[in-house]
Amino acid sequence: MKGWKILAEKPVKTLDLRLELEALADGRDIVWTWVHGHDGNQMNEQADKLAEVEAERRAV
Repeated sequence: MKGWKILAEKPVKTLDLRLELEALADGRDIVWTWVHGHDGNQMNEQADKLAEVEAERRAV
């Protein structure tokens, strides 16, 4: 991941979460695919909706 920097050479946001995902994925055959957020990608929109619902549930 380019030394944990984005293309603009700024530090990656949510590095702690990315490192946790990397550790959980260790030993598994996972292909990570970046998609532009909120561009009409059906699966991305569904994931966003599920994340919002869960965030609201945990905030209560």
